[in-house]
Amino acid sequence: MRPADLDEGDEMLVALRRALVTQDSWTAVGAIPLNFPTYHPQGMVRIGEFIFLSSVRVPGNPGEREGVGYLFKIDLAGELADRTELGDGVRYHPGGIDFDGRSIWVPVAEYSPDSSSEIVRVDPDSLAVEPAFSVADHIGALAFDRRAGVLHGFTWAARGKYAWTPSGDVLAGPVRLDRSDSAFAAAYQDCQYVGSGLALCGGTTRIDGVYAGSLDLVDLANDRVERQLAVDLRPPGSERPMTHNPLFGELRSGVVRFYFAPEDDRTKVYRYDFG
Repeated sequence: MRPADLDEGDEMLVALRRALVTQDSWTAVGAIPLNFPTYHPQGMVRIGEFIFLSSVRVPGNPGEREGVGYLFKIDLAGELADRTELGDGVRYHPGGIDFDGRSIWVPVAEYSPDSSSEIVRVDPDSLAVEPAFSVADHIGALAFDRRAGVLHGFTWAARGKYAWTPSGDVLAGPVRLDRSDSAFAAAYQDCQYVGSGLALCGGTTRIDGVYAGSLDLVDLANDRVERQLAVDLRPPGSERPMTHNPLFGELRSGVVRFYFAPEDDRTKVYRYDFG
């Protein structure tokens, strides 16, 4: 598998910044129904002709104490090509994921704040899982800075942020994000590195009882939200925005194409062009 082109990532960042500044319109380009039980999706990346989706099956019975985490490999017709289970008992909740050009990085945490997580790498071809290191905190989303070789992690509801080497040496954290230029503080569900030390993170919060969604451009080295875009796109009949669950963006002919998977269980991947 060819590692992702870092220069291409910077081209996406240029297009993304332009669209965020001008607040370009969204154009729907179709949805992909996923033809299998998806449970509660968490993170997403597209690599070649496959979409990878992390998800958690939450315990449903009073006597069932442990859930199951998954990483699904899905073709572009929505069919399940492969899957692997994630977790080690109490740590079964995978979060937002990112791709470093060779491996998919996944946090697998206890389902509670201020708990613990196992950070793992997954081979996108074989879905072989390799433990990387443990963290004494709930890590809900990851972004891998490919140029610096640094992994960044966001805690439960993005209340804090860490930085590590790929082997788990702590470089910073937990620190609070500077959100002084943001209209509201979103709880991040999923993030991805987009070049030049920046990550794109999506999430939601509730304002006066109404769900509000956003895309935040985060300066990873300086722990600061550089720009925020409110997202009011919603699936038909849903009060929750598209950024409620996983998302992924890629550059296509100078336009950023987003993939959103906001629904549980019977999930569709909604595609929108922005720019």
